[in-house]
Amino acid sequence: QVSGRRAALATAYAAIGDYERQLSQTLLTGLARLQRVQVYGITDPARLAERVPTFGIRHSRLAPQALAEWLDARGIFVWNGNFYALPLTEALGLEPEGLVRIGMLHYNTLAEVKRLLAALAELE
Repeated sequence: QVSGRRAALATAYAAIGDYERQLSQTLLTGLARLQRVQVYGITDPARLAERVPTFGIRHSRLAPQALAEWLDARGIFVWNGNFYALPLTEALGLEPEGLVRIGMLHYNTLAEVKRLLAALAELE
């Protein structure tokens, strides 16, 4: 039981953070098993508190737009491009294609993460 609006918000945000880290850990563990997928950013599950639950990936055979469209055809919605981080994607040598962006937020489910990983495994 939490008393007060500030305490309730702090408790809610902590719970959201814990849930997003659980989803992110599942995603990172699954992505690490995929030989054709490269993850950009922090990938160590022990360091999840140091990153946001948004992931940038590339596939060795499919360009980001083609991968996003392939996933879209399976009802999995991701984004492709540079997401207003053009200096970063240029520095990483990812332009003009950019990368695929996956968000693991409080409104996502573990089942969705597993479905995404299963779809990506089809491309192995």
